[in-house]
Amino acid sequence: MSNNRFEILYIGPLNVNGTCYQRFLTFKRIFKCVYGFDTYVYKKNILVYYLNVFFNKNNLWFDFLNINKAVSGFNKKIDFVWVDKGLTISWKTLEKIKIRHNCKLIHYSPDDMFNSANQSKYYLKSIKTYDYHITTKSYNVQELKSYGAKDVFFINNCFDDIFHSKINFITPTYEVGFIGSFEIERAEILFKLARRGIKLTIRGNWPQAWVRKFKEHKVDICARELDFPEYNIFIQQCKINLCFLRKANRDLQTTRSIEIPAMGGFMLAEDTYEHRILFKENIEAVFFNNIDTLINKIVFYLTHDEERKKIQNAGYLRCHESGYSNFENFNRLFSEKIVKVI
Repeated sequence: MSNNRFEILYIGPLNVNGTCYQRFLTFKRIFKCVYGFDTYVYKKNILVYYLNVFFNKNNLWFDFLNINKAVSGFNKKIDFVWVDKGLTISWKTLEKIKIRHNCKLIHYSPDDMFNSANQSKYYLKSIKTYDYHITTKSYNVQELKSYGAKDVFFINNCFDDIFHSKINFITPTYEVGFIGSFEIERAEILFKLARRGIKLTIRGNWPQAWVRKFKEHKVDICARELDFPEYNIFIQQCKINLCFLRKANRDLQTTRSIEIPAMGGFMLAEDTYEHRILFKENIEAVFFNNIDTLINKIVFYLTHDEERKKIQNAGYLRCHESGYSNFENFNRLFSEKIVKVI
């Protein structure tokens, strides 16, 4: 059944470099009409921006933008309300709009919503109000139900077929690359690699103390995020892309698990059950579960170009032929699960 007859109110942080914005654009391709409410606090109001940053770091969330008031007053016809990680959306607002429009309420998050850093009083009080919860964390399914969630669906992480496109004719210039923010477990592993003489290139948000430490071991590190198209180019410039999972989020897969091979990169990722479901080991991706295995596989694939290229090509095909994109995943989610149960 086609989804292009539905009209949706989409609420989330719509900054152009975020995955929420990518989903928003995907929904515009899937549905008849999508109305957006942006919850992202931009730097144009410096005081509000830094207050928001300060409070968020202390796990306090406030509706600085009066989104609840704006959403409560929304008066156009809609079939669904989609809230992307709704840390500032009140259950009262959700109840009002549900009664007014007789619509279904959906909450989505790419993060572990039972990690306290991803929670807020707004969210916890709203769990029972939503008709559906969509999570990329398989263990959140039962946890959400134990908090009173009505219906919970698990969905794998996705790549975006516009933002995560493969760029042709890029020659690998880096041996082993990692893009991602600091977390102590991954920092210690990367530092051990550097001490073993592995040539590393690191990009992402890292503390200056670690930047200095890595540079002492001749690591090419630049402490900043990469966005499209720099992100795509970097992935393809690396002969090997390391994929670490965030321990604070109890990750079994992450967005980069899909984005790296979808952009044509060779992925060497932490070994998990979910990674093995998504990709055939040593055929579409390569996995490690300890530092010795990681080093051995790095050395092997740096010296076996043909084997490495076969795997990265197979991983690319797996992502595109198995429907791992935002467009195919969310189209399938609505057709086979949400619309089916209405």
